[in-house]
Amino acid sequence: MIPTDIDEILICEPDPDYRARPALSWSRLKILDTSPLLYRWRLAHPRPDTPALAFGRAVHLAVLQPDLYGDEVVAYTGKTRRGKAWDAFSEEHAGRQIITQTEEATIAAIVAAVESHPDAGPMVAGLDYAERSIAWTEDGRDMRARCDLIRFADGRVLLVDLKTARDIDPRAFGRSAVQYGYHGQMAHYAAGLEALLGVPVDCAIIAVEKDAPHDVAVYHLDDLAMYAGQAMRRRLLDTLAACEAADKWPGKAPDPMPLQLPEWAIPDVYSTFTYTAEEG
Repeated sequence: MIPTDIDEILICEPDPDYRARPALSWSRLKILDTSPLLYRWRLAHPRPDTPALAFGRAVHLAVLQPDLYGDEVVAYTGKTRRGKAWDAFSEEHAGRQIITQTEEATIAAIVAAVESHPDAGPMVAGLDYAERSIAWTEDGRDMRARCDLIRFADGRVLLVDLKTARDIDPRAFGRSAVQYGYHGQMAHYAAGLEALLGVPVDCAIIAVEKDAPHDVAVYHLDDLAMYAGQAMRRRLLDTLAACEAADKWPGKAPDPMPLQLPEWAIPDVYSTFTYTAEEG
């Protein structure tokens, strides 16, 4: 049963200082999947912003916080981002994310596609708790997460994450989920919500294609996907604990190993043998 004092339990008011908090987030934890060396380096060298990340933030605002979108995002009507007109526009809208008119049209089309989808549309209607941060302690470690959308219905909790994708085909998006650790991310967020609420959490991903016609799919994470995500998260947490205990932060290849050539670079053994025998 969901607690009645949900607003007090969920310490999740909009938090502009979320990324400055020292607690462990999934975006930081998953760096260990590349290497502990990169994890430690990123602590002092945060990942720089990119146009793709900025576009994703704008999409999230438009879909999940439409009341804030107009205050935080503005489209530049000029043709080039230089000169007096651009400088004046940038100064006038300092602190806001500036996008192009093309990006503005694309974002509007993405919003329409999500809202008109028979399954995704009802999920984003009402927006119970959108873009909320949560904080909890697990195994003596402070944790944090920024949840796209938390919904409560029929005594259950539904955690929804919004993803833009190149291809929402089930096989293609499944590969993307593994590549980017989406299942681990959802396991991390669910662990926090379950720790705070004391009830199981269902997880779903709304995936929308970046290119027109902006096809949309809703993927529910079943027990197998959540198990895989939990196992990934536990492996990374154990790796972090071991690195901290030993104060050793190895890179991608900590030990000497055989050179792994791609299959196409290795000649067929039978063909090589036949050719050599004929030549002999």
